[in-house]
Amino acid sequence: LFSHSLAVSSAMAVMAEHFGEKYPGIYVSILVYAGTTKPPKQTMPLDNVNASYCFYNDIGKIYCANHSISGVDCTPVSEHQYNITNTPYAEEFEGWCRIANRVTVWYYPGNWFFSQLSLSRLKTIREDINYLYSQGIHGVYPCMSNPAGAWDTQEYLISYLLLDCQWNAEMTEEEYWALIEEYLRIWFGGGSDLIADYFRWQITAAQPNCWTLQCFSVPSDRINLSKVCEDFEYCISLFERAAELADSSEQENAIRLLSRSMYLTGLIACHGPWYQNGTAEQKARYTEIYNRFKDIALETGYTLDKYELTEEDFDIEVNLASKFPFNSVFKVDWWNWYTAE
Repeated sequence: LFSHSLAVSSAMAVMAEHFGEKYPGIYVSILVYAGTTKPPKQTMPLDNVNASYCFYNDIGKIYCANHSISGVDCTPVSEHQYNITNTPYAEEFEGWCRIANRVTVWYYPGNWFFSQLSLSRLKTIREDINYLYSQGIHGVYPCMSNPAGAWDTQEYLISYLLLDCQWNAEMTEEEYWALIEEYLRIWFGGGSDLIADYFRWQITAAQPNCWTLQCFSVPSDRINLSKVCEDFEYCISLFERAAELADSSEQENAIRLLSRSMYLTGLIACHGPWYQNGTAEQKARYTEIYNRFKDIALETGYTLDKYELTEEDFDIEVNLASKFPFNSVFKVDWWNWYTAE
C-alpha cells in the first residue's frame, strides 16, 4: 500500500483498523518507498502497521553504496549532482522508527549496474546491520542483484554475512572478518587467506566519495582505475598463488571463476597505459593477460550484466568496458581515465 497523500494515509489507517478488529495480531504492511518515505505528521500508523522502509532510489535523493546507511560518513545532499547521500534517508528512517510499532527495511547490498566489475560490497554490511539493530527494527528484506554472477563477485558471501550479522548485530570488525575468512576457507581451501587479502584490497581501490550502484554514477566514480592498474600484477599474483594452494580441483575452479572480475577490471583499467601507450613489454604482457581472460570467459559463459560474451566481442584494440550493455544508458566513456603524457 502506498501513502501518496494524506487521503491515502487516512485510507491506510481505516484498513489497518478494520484488519486489526477482524484479525488481531496480523500486521498491515505499507511500503515506504517511491515518494512515500517522509514520516506522516498527522495520521500516525496504528499499532498493527508495519512500515517497510526502503533505502534505495527515491524522488530527489539517491542512496550511497559506499558508506553506512546511517549517513554518518556521507556528505550533504547539496554537494552532489544527483543528491547521492544517505543522510536524508537516515533522518526519515529514524522518524518512522519513532512513530511505528514495527519497522522492516528493504536493503540493497549487492552489486547492481556493471555488476561484474571488481568492487567491494563488504565494507558497510556490518555497520549497516548494527545501525538497523540500534533502531529496533523487526527484520530485513535483502535485495541481491545478480545471483547468477555470484561466483565472480561477492554476492554469495554477502547473503551469508547478512544472516550471521542479524544473529550477532553487535559483532566487532575482527569478528566480522574472522567470519569472512572462515567462509572463504570452505570455498577456496589453502589459498583462502590470499582471496581474503584480495577482498581487503578491493576496499582500498574504491573511490572515497559518495556513489551509488544505480544509474546515477559510472564505474570510474566508484572505482579508482589508476590504483587498479597500479596493483594489477599484485592481484594476479594473489589468485595464482591461491590456485596453487587449493586443496581440490573444485576449489581451484572456484578461484578461477572468482578471478574473472579481477581480470576484467584490470584489463579495462590498463588498456590505455599498457596496451595503447605502454612499452613493447607492457603491451606483450597485456596481450598475455587478455588472452588468459578470454579463454576463461568463453569457456565459462561469462556475462556482462546478463550479456554473454562471444568470440566476436574480443577485439584487443577496443576496451572491454565498451561491451557493457549499460553503456547506452550512461552515454559516457568512463573507461578512458588515462591520458598519455
